Amino acid sequence: MKKAGKIIGSVLLIIVLTGIILFKRYNRKQSIINQNKVNSELVQAREDYRKKQEDSIAKVKENTRDSTQKAQLKEREKQLQELRKIREGLKQEIEDKK
Repeated sequence: MKKAGKIIGSVLLIIVLTGIILFKRYNRKQSIINQNKVNSELVQAREDYRKKQEDSIAKVKENTRDSTQKAQLKEREKQLQELRKIREGLKQEIEDKK
């Protein structure tokens, strides 16, 4: 009877220890899976942030280019107005000489 109790106790101990080992392995695998999920989410967040930064830089460049073009257009319009005034002045001088 004592031998049977020792054998049953040993078998139960082996079962418990095996269960603990399997549980630890399962937890380790779950931990790795969760860590991989977090890492992939971080990578995705970085990609999204980088894309937003690129988009905002592109918008700034476009706005800068547009404002530069507008400034150049205003400058050209001023020059054109000055040339028109000069032309009118020259026409007036020619008519006065006649």
